[in-house]
Amino acid sequence: MNAEPQPVFHAPGSLEPSVHWPDFLVIGAGKAGTTALNHRLAAHPQLFMSPVKEPNFFALEGMEVPKRDDSPEQMRHYPWAVTGRQAYQALFSEAGPQQLRGEVSPMYLYSEVACEKIAAYAPGMKLIAVLRQPAERLYSRYLHLARENRAPQGGLEGAFERSSIWWRRDDLVTEGFYGRYLQRYFDRFPREHILVLFYEDLQRQPEKVLKQIAAFLEIAPHFPEVAVKEHNVSGVIRRRWLDRLIGQQSALKSALGKLAPALIERLRQSQRAQAWLHRMRKHNLERPALNAQLKQRITRELYGDDLGLLEALLGRSLQHWKS
Repeated sequence: MNAEPQPVFHAPGSLEPSVHWPDFLVIGAGKAGTTALNHRLAAHPQLFMSPVKEPNFFALEGMEVPKRDDSPEQMRHYPWAVTGRQAYQALFSEAGPQQLRGEVSPMYLYSEVACEKIAAYAPGMKLIAVLRQPAERLYSRYLHLARENRAPQGGLEGAFERSSIWWRRDDLVTEGFYGRYLQRYFDRFPREHILVLFYEDLQRQPEKVLKQIAAFLEIAPHFPEVAVKEHNVSGVIRRRWLDRLIGQQSALKSALGKLAPALIERLRQSQRAQAWLHRMRKHNLERPALNAQLKQRITRELYGDDLGLLEALLGRSLQHWKS
């Protein structure tokens, strides 16, 4: 595998002041409801969310992000990433003078460079983390890759093999070391600039969580109701032949993209066509439950020490995640 390009890091003094840095970031975790949260935040009149979700700027600045391929070995495939500083700041250029600017990039949680860059470029930044029980998050990521025919071979049990792709890809096992990653942010930012939330609370009591966010950002606690459709529906593919026709990596879609790109664009813009496609893809997926014993083993053997660190950082018990 070719070595990954290294991100560019400017010294803080080399950047001229700009009004277009965001005011807050949702830094992760992946598979913890951040897409739905982004839609709710974007509906608030006092907030302006980046029109690109997951621009990943503070993690990938200056990098030439490789195009996606079908291999589970590919470490990064974020063709939508905004890696240039001017292009990134331009994302917030249409924000109103009274609006807070924000964006959602779960990569910032585990990135080796994002924390330092955020602290250097925008030291007053407010940060929101949404955490999910780590074994459940890992299983959800696995099902996401299974949906795209890119799941690691051998199933979830492969996560115990530390030389495997489960450990080489930073969005699989290692993304769940929340304590390790949050320690960086706690060391670099005032505690009052960091809000840690939990996925289960966002699922069960979304309005209560939104009020917490409103208090944290010092905005009105009233979020307009918005229809948030299901995003990132994942699972194991039922019928391979149907997936080849309408799936994420559809051969038919690829062929039409070359032969009739205008037709593909019209279908992409059609809400009715996209709703039908979403419904058919969902029906072609099944989501088997995570085996309880496997979940407990993953939690204990892979994440036990890190959960202890996280409990110390947050000053609260996470026994409900462990048991």
